[in-house]
Amino acid sequence: AEDGIRAAQESRGLGDVYKRQGQRVAIRAIVTKNGWFMRVVFTFLAVLIAMNCAAPARAEDSLNAILDPIRTKYQLPALAAAVVKDGKLVAAGAVGVRVSGRDTPVTVDDRFHLGSDTKAMTATLAGMLVDEGKLRWDSTVAEVLGPVIPGLRPKFGAITLRELLSHTSGVPGDNEEIGRLYFNTDANDHTLTDWRLQIVKNWGSKHDPSFLNAGKFQYANLGYVIAGAMIEKASGKPWERLMFERIYAPLDLKTVSYTHLTLPTIYSV
Repeated sequence: AEDGIRAAQESRGLGDVYKRQGQRVAIRAIVTKNGWFMRVVFTFLAVLIAMNCAAPARAEDSLNAILDPIRTKYQLPALAAAVVKDGKLVAAGAVGVRVSGRDTPVTVDDRFHLGSDTKAMTATLAGMLVDEGKLRWDSTVAEVLGPVIPGLRPKFGAITLRELLSHTSGVPGDNEEIGRLYFNTDANDHTLTDWRLQIVKNWGSKHDPSFLNAGKFQYANLGYVIAGAMIEKASGKPWERLMFERIYAPLDLKTVSYTHLTLPTIYSV
């Protein structure tokens, strides 16, 4: 991961190439090792009002010559990037292989695992439900989920939607106990919606937040599982269906799919 961060920093040269033209630059790296995917996803937005800039890039411009030295230096199996201007793709590139140690080349049409990029999408769904009056930013876990999950600890139940989405709820980052909640064979006996509720119950009935109302930042994947469960309860629809109806379809994202690279409870938030 540290190598990936350094690769991202070095790839600022790509942003320098295009920022003079007021374009947005997105770079993604995917690292594959021993059959497990360690995803390093970087997005750079370089938006600049420029005068006396060079001519805009042509649609057929390839970024491969810029990307490949970075990929090679940091030993990444694959690296892909795209440049978008005024809603149109003006340059793209993909270098490397799909799986480390194999020969199948990656292409610009390959699907990259987004991982926690979906947190921003989940927060967007929450905002839509707030606009519709189905949730409030200060809606609490107990208020929304208490009727279907009895026995939540009072301090846990007092956590708000805003705190969950901003990682200030006091819910901890992933640890061994949380990992056992995610990677549990019992998940196969439940729908995704029911399993997320089961995770909330198993944690929230035993644990208080690690801090209260202090605004302290503590990144927590579990917090977004809880927020996703609140969104499902308020909307009456599974998270996966909401994502397709509210995010993917309106944006005409036709190549989005759910995978089994990780358990649904992790990637589906």
